[in-house]
Amino acid sequence: MDGAPPLALEQLEAALHLSTMWAFGKVRDWTIKEIEKLNQSPIDRLELAQKCAVQQWLLPAYIQLCTRPERLTIREAERLGLHRYHILAQIREQWCSGSVQCSSCTAVRQKNNTAFDIPKALLESSGLGFE
Repeated sequence: MDGAPPLALEQLEAALHLSTMWAFGKVRDWTIKEIEKLNQSPIDRLELAQKCAVQQWLLPAYIQLCTRPERLTIREAERLGLHRYHILAQIREQWCSGSVQCSSCTAVRQKNNTAFDIPKALLESSGLGFE
């Protein structure tokens, strides 16, 4: 795998799918690392994470969606599905509207605070597919 020519995203996605299906651990790990080097949208990353059971991609992608300035688009909502879209929209609304405290941590965001840090525990307790 080292020294191999670079693969297109579509090829890497196929390799990840097959290495997951056939339990080729080393190929799967290499493929995950290669995909992580690419600039994918959080929605694309979530879809692939769900398809190929890549748990470590979920939290960063959800945080990226919750913390970006733009709202989720209709197309993104369709791709996420109603359940995930609804949860993410609620988190964004609560977190952006002022002071919100996560029940399992002490992180609080005040209205005028420029930091926009979604606590991991808030997302993990939301039912978005974390193990």
